[in-house]
Amino acid sequence: MDGFQSVVHLGEIFKVCGDTLRPFVTGTEVDEYGIVAIGQTENVDGILKVFALVMQASHPDKLPHEVKITIKLTNPRNIVDSTWCKCLGGNGSCKHILATCMRLLWLVFSH
Repeated sequence: MDGFQSVVHLGEIFKVCGDTLRPFVTGTEVDEYGIVAIGQTENVDGILKVFALVMQASHPDKLPHEVKITIKLTNPRNIVDSTWCKCLGGNGSCKHILATCMRLLWLVFSH
């Protein structure tokens, strides 16, 4: 797919996980059922800002968590620059952030 690139590379997702794979495993589960909406809020000067609403697995009747991810658009692959989640464990590598990153792994954009 010449001229196309995944929004997030798998290697970047592992960097977001940090020293443990637990967020990756739980994020995979959330990705299967819990992303309500995902989209870009800004795409200016090589910076892509993503916003997502992710269901609370333990409280599906409550409002979804807000997730924000900033990505530097670079070649040969994009770099996750910053992450934020409104959940109590939103330390930059919670399962909601990882679920959003995994969804971005499957999205592509054209240069």
